[in-house]
Amino acid sequence: MGSLLKPREVAEALNIAISSVHRLAAKGQLPCIWVGGQRRFRATDIERVIENGTAPAERRGRPRGALAVRR
Repeated sequence: MGSLLKPREVAEALNIAISSVHRLAAKGQLPCIWVGGQRRFRATDIERVIENGTAPAERRGRPRGALAVRR
């Protein structure tokens, strides 16, 4: 199995709030798995999100539909 990331690590990688990570995962917009009752994210899935630029903007001040991905 590949590397698993905590929500905090995903938030840092995508430059979004931790609460946004949880909300996007709950909506199915960020792929996640459950491990011991806690949400975890496969590093390869998050890398794919970054490469494809498919993470929605979650911070104030950005127009809707803008990408919030840090490279």
